[in-house]
Amino acid sequence: RLQDSAAEHKWRSAWSLSRPPLESCSDVAVGRELLAELSSQSGHECVAEAGELYVYNTSLGIWEPVDEIRAAQLVQGYEGRPYYGGFEKDGRPKIKKLQLRKHQVDGAVSSAVVSAHKARFFEEALSGICVANGVLQITAQGAKLLPHSPEHRMRVALPFEYHAASQAPRWQQYLQEVFDGADGGSSARLLQEFVGACLLGQAPRWQKCLVLYGTGANGKSATGEVLSGLFPSNACSSVRPHDLGHEYSRAMLVGKYLNVVGDMPSGNIKSTDLFKAVVVGDEIQARNPYHRVFSFRPRAGHLFSTNEVLHTRDTSKGYWRRFMILEYSVEFQGANEVKGLGKRIVKSELPGVLTWAVQGAVRLLQNDEYTVPESSLKLIAEWRKSADQVAIFVHEKCRPVLARVVGASSYTSTATLYVNYGVWAENSGHRALSKSKFSRRLKALGYEQQRTAGCRGYPLQVLECIDEPFDWDSYQRAQRKANDGSMTDE
Repeated sequence: RLQDSAAEHKWRSAWSLSRPPLESCSDVAVGRELLAELSSQSGHECVAEAGELYVYNTSLGIWEPVDEIRAAQLVQGYEGRPYYGGFEKDGRPKIKKLQLRKHQVDGAVSSAVVSAHKARFFEEALSGICVANGVLQITAQGAKLLPHSPEHRMRVALPFEYHAASQAPRWQQYLQEVFDGADGGSSARLLQEFVGACLLGQAPRWQKCLVLYGTGANGKSATGEVLSGLFPSNACSSVRPHDLGHEYSRAMLVGKYLNVVGDMPSGNIKSTDLFKAVVVGDEIQARNPYHRVFSFRPRAGHLFSTNEVLHTRDTSKGYWRRFMILEYSVEFQGANEVKGLGKRIVKSELPGVLTWAVQGAVRLLQNDEYTVPESSLKLIAEWRKSADQVAIFVHEKCRPVLARVVGASSYTSTATLYVNYGVWAENSGHRALSKSKFSRRLKALGYEQQRTAGCRGYPLQVLECIDEPFDWDSYQRAQRKANDGSMTDE
């Protein structure tokens, strides 16, 4: 009774034909059978983390995610499999044939993920990365090659061998050309250490992201091409900080070593709390389409490239201390322009670039902090100031009152000051802060609110002041009409 007809055998896998009947037709039972087949194929027990199944690839030495389509196809191959479906009157087990619908296939795959789940399995991975000739373990004492093993829990493999003597002369020359300045050496070391942190899979440990800043034709794109080329595609992502508010975008960071954004948008980074959590490696939640929410800790280092100052409404120290900036100030145009340099380095010098990155990782582990050039600290201070719209408003539209002339008449009421700030923000393209946040920013700038002559105010005089009362709603409607081109000359 357990044998199918010869015609039915044609599309059944050898695995299905050799197996005993399933214990039932439930999603759990079919999911366990899927895990058994995957484990049989790889020779190692499957694991699941962050909503994905992983099998060990012996030839590469890494744990690879199981493609959903492949998993579904394996489950579909169980169609017609015998399973125990109760008992006959005489006590013998009933043998039935498995019939699968789409929701049962999906349910079996989901059940397999739950059954194989091992919390924080990959957080205990070896410090390093897989290469073609072994697992490259990197510590403060140096780098050494170990045999491939599932116990190392690696998920990323470089498709070439590691040799400590490998060189990358054109890459080294390029770094000297783009960082041609007083602190050029420290800028190159910072980039080297950052790539080393990504190579370790531990970039969030140092709680920093790296921004490549400069106008066009200065080599930023070549840096991005080389670093993206060093890591395989399954270890790289391109998630913008502006998109971290979306759970699908956050899910794209799972298992990634490097997140590269080649051209940062000019809009504000709204989810700054999530951005900080991602950079420092805090546990966050994410979700893939049509799947349940899961939690994970990001491992990627974040590399952003921009031609202008990053805009934000977050002026806190906790936000700005997450940034490091490398300025690309040398322009390569005309005879100095080198097209396709990044691609040529990727094609011919990746083993040498790997050796260069390993040296940066070892130095970073020894010092336990980045080599941050003075130019980076200066740029961060300038960016933070330019991102503070209240500070800009005070600088452009107000005149502080000297202590010796402070009096009731020299104060501007809180309401009047806020109205003038709102008009300035509207005309300057800023989104105005709330009155409470506006007051907190003034206090942070050293302007305390005080009560004088029966009202609260600040020791600031507004140039071209708009006095109360002011019809703010009418003003905004007029501004919208003007922007739409529908305002009359009158």
